[in-house]
Formats: sequence, structure tokens, C-alpha cells
Amino acid sequence: RDVAPSRGLGDVYKRQSVQSRATEQPQCTSTIESSLEKILMTTCCRNQPLEIYLDTCSLLCEDGENLLHAVETTLPQLQMHLTIFSSVLTELENVGQKDPSQRAACERVWRHLKAMEKNNMVRIVIGDNNHFSDPNFIAAFVHQMQLTNILFLSQDNDLCNTVSKLEQFLSPCIHTDYEITVYTLKNGTMLEYREAKQERGGTNFKFIQKRTHSPVQHENKPEHTTVRFYPM
Repeated sequence: RDVAPSRGLGDVYKRQSVQSRATEQPQCTSTIESSLEKILMTTCCRNQPLEIYLDTCSLLCEDGENLLHAVETTLPQLQMHLTIFSSVLTELENVGQKDPSQRAACERVWRHLKAMEKNNMVRIVIGDNNHFSDPNFIAAFVHQMQLTNILFLSQDNDLCNTVSKLEQFLSPCIHTDYEITVYTLKNGTMLEYREAKQERGGTNFKFIQKRTHSPVQHENKPEHTTVRFYPM
């Protein structure tokens, strides 16, 4: 097994509060929207392609739904879209089924993503792993980093650490003019992972140097998939 499956998702976001205070939501959304727009405009000014990915943890964190509202406002203006693996939708189903306290949040996020897909703001793609998203991110990024810049947002420290080191790890065999930038949500704004790591006291996370799967071949796979939401 080249890439370890996603660690227990409950371990990552059971520690996070899913509910945001209604009075704080507009301000939080505005702050996230501002930081997202600033990040995206930097790439646009360089006139370079960009792919944007979110994982399940970021969607279910305290500011996750505010982030989706910011994406809805910002991406259409820049003619960009958000890429979501179908395994993320599966993880949302699984978390909602296993944890009743997360069920309502999972349903809202799931339905929000599907609505955004209909409006061409979200592209749902199929990865090699139907149940865990982490291997899909790694495999896709190895391929995509040769074609485009990548913006990845996650609350999973281990995954952030691995993704942030992909370029360095693969530099002996892959040359690219593009970069992978990892962000995390913190205090209602988007913070680059390296900065967030420093704010946490420079914690050293272990990076397991394992060979990844061969690059994902999307040509023979449909870009969209229909995922059944769990019964409520």
C-alpha cells in the first residue's frame, strides 16, 4: 500500500465545533472571502493555471460552510472552479451516519456541494480510492503539479505536512514550474500552512517518504459522478 488511508476522520474534526454563531457568520464569511480573493488574485496576476481542492476536514470545521459561501462569491468572478473528489462526499456520508451530532452539518455541506456542481462552481471527480480521499489527493497532486498550480486547503496536520513536502520530495525526478500551496482555516481566515505551523510552535510532523501511486489517468474516467446521500 503506497499511501496510508485517511486516519480516523472523527479524530480530526470531532475536536472542532461545527456550529457557528449566526451573528458571526457574515463577518467570518467576509474575512474568508477577502483572504481567498487575495490569494487567487496573486495567481491570476501571474497568468498561471490553478486547481483548487478542499478536503472533508476543512468542509466540516467551524468555518467550513463560511468557506463554501466565500467560494461561491469569489470563484465565478475569476472564472475558476473548485475540485472535489467523490470520496469526500462518501466521507461526509460516513461521518453523518456514524456521528449523529455531525449529521446535520454533513447533510448541509453535501447538498451545498451538489448545488454548486449544478451551477458549474464545483467539479466532482473520481479518484482511485472510493472511500478515502488522502490517497486521491496525493496521486492527483503528483500528476497535476506538472500542469498547474495547486491550492489545497485542509485542517489535517499530517496531510498538510505531506502535501507541502511533495515538491521537495519529488524534485529529483519531476521538474515543474508550478507550485503546491497548502492553506488551513484559522480564526476566520485562510492561513498558509507554514505560517500556521509556526504559530503552533513549530511542531515537527513526521513525513513518511513512501512512493505514491502512479499519476492518475483522468482521460478514461468520467469527470462527474452521482453519489447517493445517506437517508436522513
